[in-house]
Amino acid sequence: MINSQYKGFSWREYTNYENQQFENCDFTNAVFEKAAFKNVTFKDCLFF
Repeated sequence: MINSQYKGFSWREYTNYENQQFENCDFTNAVFEKAAFKNVTFKDCLFF
């Protein structure tokens, strides 16, 4: 489970992603909107 925040964004708010991990993903320029994030499918990005 991801316990930290990314750019002030709490991953834990998203129960669909809570038990996944990001691997080899570059979020340097990423900006996630709360409503939009739930509908995003990440290819090549797996959470644990």
